[in-house]
Amino acid sequence: MKIISIANVKGGTGKTNTTIGLAKELSKNYKVLVVDNDPQSNITSILLNDIKEFDNTLYDVYLQKNIGFNDCIYEFQENFYIIPNCLNSMTLDLELSSKGNRENILLNKLHTIPNIFDFVIIDNSPFISLQMKNSLIISDLIICPIDNSSSSLQGYNMMMNTLKSLQDDNLISQKNICVLRNRFDKTSKFTKDFNITVQESLKDVLLETIIFNSIKYKEASALHTTIQQHSKEHSKVFTDLTNEVLDKIFI
Repeated sequence: MKIISIANVKGGTGKTNTTIGLAKELSKNYKVLVVDNDPQSNITSILLNDIKEFDNTLYDVYLQKNIGFNDCIYEFQENFYIIPNCLNSMTLDLELSSKGNRENILLNKLHTIPNIFDFVIIDNSPFISLQMKNSLIISDLIICPIDNSSSSLQGYNMMMNTLKSLQDDNLISQKNICVLRNRFDKTSKFTKDFNITVQESLKDVLLETIIFNSIKYKEASALHTTIQQHSKEHSKVFTDLTNEVLDKIFI
């Protein structure tokens, strides 16, 4: 089982769409579990909108000693499963502030993920929270999506600082991280110039795949489906991304 975190300390870089697109593509050949580690619960509302109540969510995994991942797995499609989240998770940092070893809650519960899964993909909020730290600690690969803005690069740098802090605290060793250019505008001169800067500054970690901005991704979310089911043309890029990810994670 390989674990991938999708994370950046900036909103609007397409983390959720990346998670869903990558998970759907991987599910064509593998069994995939998506973990909604964002208190905003976007993946939950997009893909599990027809389920009104959940027996347990990731919130319970964090808080309840006797609740594991296996207690809150819901099937979305064939080979594609989801652990939902809820807005109550907004308060987890406060609720767990006095708990020892709180950065390793998910690590200590990894054994509760059924061994049927080949990949676990974790969608994260754009905040350096206890939940993000838990995600980073258990990940084999971290994908940091950036849009064509300087603030997304700042978000990437903050991610790197967070990883260094976790290393300094002996909570992790060196992590495999890569940067995905996402929500890029194909035509603007600013994007072209920004892309040159990114290629020069992040060449060691930059993925070749670029996901260009399109209304089709928002439409897919609004229709509670994946881009693969909504637009074959716009889903092709996730085949390229998946191939790159497989190369990275199985080096």
